Amino acid sequence: MLDNLTLKNKLVGLEFVSFIMFVAMAAFGLFQLHGAIEGEKESVTRLNTDMNVLEYLGTMDIAFLKEVKISKEVWIRGTTPGNIKKYRDQFTGQQDLFEQNYDKALAGLNQLAAGHQGFDGFIDDLNKVDAEHKNMTAKYLAQFDVHTGNTLESDTKTDGVDQQLLGLIHNLRGNLIEFMQQKGEQKVAIAEADFSHRRSLVILWVLVSLGLTSY
Repeated sequence: MLDNLTLKNKLVGLEFVSFIMFVAMAAFGLFQLHGAIEGEKESVTRLNTDMNVLEYLGTMDIAFLKEVKISKEVWIRGTTPGNIKKYRDQFTGQQDLFEQNYDKALAGLNQLAAGHQGFDGFIDDLNKVDAEHKNMTAKYLAQFDVHTGNTLESDTKTDGVDQQLLGLIHNLRGNLIEFMQQKGEQKVAIAEADFSHRRSLVILWVLVSLGLTSY
């Protein structure tokens, strides 16, 4: 059939096929580019959330350590009601800071968990951290109220009350960092496989185009 066409008609047909293939290739490229951009946007958003959650946990850890330090100051220097009140105000300030960052960390983990697996355990662990923090601060504040200047007595009564919270926070941060690193490695592997797939599609499309235009 093609042998019966004039040279001019063959050229027109070839130009038409080339144009259609060009438009199709452009549409395909735009579609692939859109998918890549959307995927990159999600990756950047999740990475920012990851970093924010770790920052909130770090602030919680620092606030907790300051609470312990302030308590030691009360046992040593809290010899008057005025001194104890001053340290109590500092303590409750760190307590509020801890709770504020707990709320932010919880919101961040819930955001990361939406549509993704593996975060429920971290949310449970974070809630355990908050519950233990409330338990620890209640014990410290109760001892503030009865402290009479006897350093040894107050220190003995509160000895070790911070150890469980210390372990919970450090385990949560360490496990979360390890989990995020694993997720990052998986994303790299998926991205490499996706690139290889897209490249194969482009090569196939070019070969098909060459095959059609060769007629």
